[in-house]
Amino acid sequence: MSVDERRGLVFLPTSSPSPDFYGGSRPGDNRNADSVVALHASSGTLAWSFQIVHHNIWDYDRPAQPTLATIQVDGVPRDVVIQATKQGFVFCSIAIREYPCSRSRSARCRKAAPRARCLHPGKSFR
Repeated sequence: MSVDERRGLVFLPTSSPSPDFYGGSRPGDNRNADSVVALHASSGTLAWSFQIVHHNIWDYDRPAQPTLATIQVDGVPRDVVIQATKQGFVFCSIAIREYPCSRSRSARCRKAAPRARCLHPGKSFR
């Protein structure tokens, strides 16, 4: 976990719900699983979250804690949360809310698994 003391936020990487290799017993997006979650340190309530893998069946949970940094975004210094993934992607969000540092897109995924697997139709890319 990473802590932004100035803002009073705690950033957590979450993993996939169990079982992580079979999705038939947990239909839906499994919101806040496989995400970067920002909590208010004083209350533990959710400030924002960004789900990196929708309905994970590949064990693509976060391999490390989020990194806090200040970078230039459109010529303006911004405090950001950076999260690396097992797939080699790096996601970056503005620290005070779930707002991407750059344009994001979602790619449609073909349905290759039996319907019982309940795969999500898209995958996030930034």
